[in-house]
Amino acid sequence: MSKEVKSKERRQLFDNLRRKGNFLAGDGKCFKAVGQTYVPDRTLLPCDNCMGYFSSKLLRTHREKLFVNVTSRKMRELSKILVEMRKLDKSINTLFSALQPKYFDLFVEATKLVAKYDPEKDVYNSPTFAMNIGTSLKQCCELAISMAYKKTSSISFSC
Repeated sequence: MSKEVKSKERRQLFDNLRRKGNFLAGDGKCFKAVGQTYVPDRTLLPCDNCMGYFSSKLLRTHREKLFVNVTSRKMRELSKILVEMRKLDKSINTLFSALQPKYFDLFVEATKLVAKYDPEKDVYNSPTFAMNIGTSLKQCCELAISMAYKKTSSISFSC
């Protein structure tokens, strides 16, 4: 209750608290669905990410919006790493070319720079970034392997 009465932060905190309470109750009944006035007979579905309840139509558009936000965040993270890697090694042109095993140590160094690693304290200033970038790079590697496999399998071998 330390926020001002009509402030945006206070409203968001109450929304999060309300959503979490509705979600944890788990009975499909909630005080107020997101973006609607309360209608007792309407079927509402929960969003697993934000814990809000939505009508089926609103839930679909909400999930699409969340997907776009996640995709944008991952692209920004990967671009930060690529920019740092280019500063360290000018021969890297694309993320696809940086996924070669010989650049692994460079990835680690670039991640430490972007996540602001402090070697004296052995702590990252942005530990979430360091964890998220590992997952994103793994997904990029899987995509690169899949693309390479598709390229080689399109070549027919005759016996």
